[in-house]
Amino acid sequence: MVDLIERTENSSSDFWQGVLSDTTVDNNTVILAFADENAGEYKEQGYRISPYIRFKYVGTVEVSLAKTAETPDGTIIKLEISIDGGDTWESVWQGGSIAIDSNTPTVIEMKAKQILFTNLEQFDDESLNGSYEIPSSDLNEEDDISKVFEDILGITFLRDNTVTPQLDVVTTEISLVDGNLRQLGMLLFRGKVWDQDIEDSYE
Repeated sequence: MVDLIERTENSSSDFWQGVLSDTTVDNNTVILAFADENAGEYKEQGYRISPYIRFKYVGTVEVSLAKTAETPDGTIIKLEISIDGGDTWESVWQGGSIAIDSNTPTVIEMKAKQILFTNLEQFDDESLNGSYEIPSSDLNEEDDISKVFEDILGITFLRDNTVTPQLDVVTTEISLVDGNLRQLGMLLFRGKVWDQDIEDSYE
């Protein structure tokens, strides 16, 4: 039984363990992939999903996700958590947590997603001083960014794909509030073995 399960991803070897879509790993960071490398233009958005953490609990636990990143003007990184193996996702703010509880022993496969966006900077409206950050709750993975701005702000969006956010560290935590918590394991992926405490029953 444990009170805290924690995983920190902060290196190229860590980040490559995940599932990357329109993103890549460069010098121990996750960045958007190029749309046109010769022109220095990045994809407008992409994501990375961390390997899952599988745990068993009864009572109440909190799952949380935090990042360390560089987000130049016009970029943002949105964080999401799934507690059903990736079937559904819930947005969390930086360092935010989701409480889950069960009266019977329940197995959870938790995944963490980091969605990178660019193209959020330039407008033809000087009153905005050239920049505005949409709340992450308003962004979806499939969104057309210019359409989001036009719908929310009623302004014309000028595209600029020459910057990308840089994700440096992802910290995932499952903390016990009350009850019992056991770590059943983390996904073995591309030859890397995450630290594990494999137990399947409570004492």
